[in-house]
Amino acid sequence: MGRNSAENQRRYREKKKQDPDWRQKESKRVQKYYISTPKLSAKEVEKRREKGRISMRKTRLKRKAEMKAPDSTSKRSRPTNAMVGRTLPSSGPLTRGMVKEFGADNFNGQDMPGPSSRSTEILTIKMPFNTKDHSCKRINRSVMRAKRKNQKVIKERDKLQKRVWCLEKRLRRISSPNIDPSRPTTKPSKPLATPVKRAINLLRQSGISPRKAPAGRNALVLHNSIMREVKKSGKKVCREILVSAELKRSRCQRLLAKSWELNRGKGQKKVQIRSRKVKAQLRRRRVVAFLKREDNSSCLPGKRDAQKVDDQLVQKYILSDTLANLHKKFKLENPITTISFASFAKYRPKI
Repeated sequence: MGRNSAENQRRYREKKKQDPDWRQKESKRVQKYYISTPKLSAKEVEKRREKGRISMRKTRLKRKAEMKAPDSTSKRSRPTNAMVGRTLPSSGPLTRGMVKEFGADNFNGQDMPGPSSRSTEILTIKMPFNTKDHSCKRINRSVMRAKRKNQKVIKERDKLQKRVWCLEKRLRRISSPNIDPSRPTTKPSKPLATPVKRAINLLRQSGISPRKAPAGRNALVLHNSIMREVKKSGKKVCREILVSAELKRSRCQRLLAKSWELNRGKGQKKVQIRSRKVKAQLRRRRVVAFLKREDNSSCLPGKRDAQKVDDQLVQKYILSDTLANLHKKFKLENPITTISFASFAKYRPKI
């Protein structure tokens, strides 16, 4: 009777395994057709990994089954190459030469020569050690909330500690008596009363001798005196000066407001709210009030000297000087208001 394909395949495998180098040859043959993982698609990679997992699972189950099941084919029952075609001695004491010749595994239960007997059976003991659970533990939400709150409080505490440290350092620097006199300071330690002393102190802080620079000393004394008198006149006057166009052009508004201890925002808001038309109306009123003054013009008293303007009778005025001279006089009396001669002539009353 002929063999089927399964029997033929089995015989071929047995014949193949007789060759001692068959494993190396098989691995070389498989490596020719092996495709690396980066060259495969995502589905093929997942398929290959799943196949490896299944094979590894089978191998583990097989090993567990072998460890649990008793070893039916013991090494002692298998004859070694040295025993082929030879018989063991049935009686008589065992000698070291016999054990060496036939092998220690072939003597079942007999006493071995020597000081102690030897058992060839392997004893395996499985210890049930508690392994660590590496799974992710679920943490309570309230605990996580408390941890976040704690971290927030720690950050705020660190900021406050840093702020306290900076303030303490600043306080030590201010209150320290050992100050280097050669180092210029922005503010004097004690407020100096007179403008002369302030000018001298400012020159010395800048490293200039007051005797060597008398012109600078005199200019500073004059500046301090004027600033002191203007400050005494009131905040209203100071704000009007602060909003002037000349100071804005020279960018000295901030420095002047700091020296007078004024809030620059108040003066700026008043000027910013006023539009061009409002400024022109205010300027017109000032010019009209200036020209109707007794020293600049005289009112005509007659009935025929009156003229109707906007349903009202208005008396006529006669100027006591030329418009050019009156314009110069207006500019001297109002240095803050900037007005040209053309605008001054345009703003005069019609009658």
